[in-house]
Amino acid sequence: MEFDAYCPTRVLFGPGRLQNVGSIVPSDSRSVLVLSSPTAAERSGALDTIKAALSTRKRLGFAYNNGISPNPKVRELDLAAKHAVEARADVIIAVGGGSVIDAGKVVALAAKNDSSCADLLNAGIKEIDPVFLIAVPTTAGTGSEISKGAIITDDVTGWKGGVRGDNVFPAVAIVDPTLLASVPRLVARETGFDIFTHAFESLVSKARTPLTMMYSREILQRVIPGLVELADSRVTPAVQEELALCSMMAGYNLANSSTCLPHRLQYPVGAATDTSHAAGLAALYPAWCRETSSSSPEEFDFVNQLIAQALGEVYSGFSNTATMEIMIKFLERLEIRRSLTDLGLDRKDCDRLVEQVSGNLALDPGYVCTKTTDIIYRESF
Repeated sequence: MEFDAYCPTRVLFGPGRLQNVGSIVPSDSRSVLVLSSPTAAERSGALDTIKAALSTRKRLGFAYNNGISPNPKVRELDLAAKHAVEARADVIIAVGGGSVIDAGKVVALAAKNDSSCADLLNAGIKEIDPVFLIAVPTTAGTGSEISKGAIITDDVTGWKGGVRGDNVFPAVAIVDPTLLASVPRLVARETGFDIFTHAFESLVSKARTPLTMMYSREILQRVIPGLVELADSRVTPAVQEELALCSMMAGYNLANSSTCLPHRLQYPVGAATDTSHAAGLAALYPAWCRETSSSSPEEFDFVNQLIAQALGEVYSGFSNTATMEIMIKFLERLEIRRSLTDLGLDRKDCDRLVEQVSGNLALDPGYVCTKTTDIIYRESF
């Protein structure tokens, strides 16, 4: 047995832990830039908590940028990087969902590199020492707070893809489940489904390790019933804490075993429709399950049984069709079932979508050739 495992991000997990941010900001820091979406930092109360925690640092400069959208664009990131440079920020605190934290990762690199964020998509970044980055998730979904990737969109070319590397990891992640209380119900269900997809895909990925498989199984046993409770409006602090923990654990898996075809196929969908990451995944998942399940029957059967149990369904046994059908029931229970048509695409877009798919497709157990991606796209309308 041989594998690598790496996750250098320091994690502070637990209710109220954001109040400790003052002790996390290095003592010799000149200025802090809080980066967020238009509403996340303020609605969650995180901005006020951070200001209060830093208020005793009289010589510490403070700046705030809330210009990050759900699919972060290069032009937004360039403006944020310029803001960081002008504010002389040597600490960035990214507060929000995965999009904001991904944005923070890229801005932390660009602010040190004095170049457009678009350059980071195609250039080597290994030599860049990023600005000290603190990730503060206000949703439970992406696990971006402890992963080494950042997904952004080049709004000039329309291409959506990733910046990845060991220096993309945040320096610190503060995972405070109390911040999830302000998340709108639909967003909570969608981001929660993203946790599920990370755990599921890292379970079947060809890059999986014994550790990631153990994490995946534990996450799935926790997150599936947790999502059903969320769908049934049984939202308690315990459920929020469970989802925050699962999201973070799945982030570890992203850093060490990656994801499969649904994530690769979602990026062109997200770039073309400007819809949320989880919305695209939900549209693609039933077809992916049907096309892939026979390549990993034991793992898909394990997940099928967990979903059936959580939904109170009778599980008749493993088959490609049964796997697709139970996934559809799960999505319907979460009220996030949709098609690519619902997202604004047409079947005539399939060829263009297939051409734009990138990344290591061979990690997916069911991938054979581009025909595989074409089938999944066409069956998702």
